[in-house]
Amino acid sequence: MYLITGCSHAGISTLLEKAIEYTTENYGSLLFVVIGGLHLIQFPKYNLGFLRQNEIDYLVTQTRRGVISHLYVNHCTSQRAYKKLKQKLGNAVTYLCAGQWTP
Repeated sequence: MYLITGCSHAGISTLLEKAIEYTTENYGSLLFVVIGGLHLIQFPKYNLGFLRQNEIDYLVTQTRRGVISHLYVNHCTSQRAYKKLKQKLGNAVTYLCAGQWTP
């Protein structure tokens, strides 16, 4: 199952929980690939502000539990949050870049 997000302003944990709830009720337990902007920093345009550590911890937990098979992050995830996820999850995280920056 693919969960594609724009900016996860409501929190990726909220979006994924709703997706898990819906798919479990209708199709059983499924493995998720998450693609998109995860809004893991307060001011992503400037790559400033505080990381949303609770959201990062949630993604790490769900990936380690086998709910998420892979995270393809971009946009408002931020480079700082990506590096933190990459550090904890290794090859389960890929940054989808549409410009000059590469990890």
